[in-house]
Amino acid sequence: MMASAKTDASSKPRQVQGEGSTSIGYDTKGRIVTAGETNIVNVFKDFNDDDPLAIDDNKERINAIAIQSDKLATAGDDHIVRTFDLTKSSEAFESQVAQFKTPVHAVALNNTATVCAAAGED
Repeated sequence: MMASAKTDASSKPRQVQGEGSTSIGYDTKGRIVTAGETNIVNVFKDFNDDDPLAIDDNKERINAIAIQSDKLATAGDDHIVRTFDLTKSSEAFESQVAQFKTPVHAVALNNTATVCAAAGED
């Protein structure tokens, strides 16, 4: 997956995830979050961040992410919906919100990040 921002003439796409599908999101603080086939979530402070926070708590491919305020939610092929506290630079894992019987393909947080919704194959 290539990410690109038109912030100035020097902005160029760059590789941020491996081959395969990639989910991407950003928040009002300017953070960009990517996740996908590698089961690693990258949290960039902004488009110029060359050393993103890497979250590797997911066990399989990540199909969907949601970011709101300082909370991140992930959903994937391991059937689990997880939330993370982005105010922590390490040990960001917060909770396992739900466990499905099949892969999870969609996740969303409300505008205050107090409610998480997810949808899977079951």
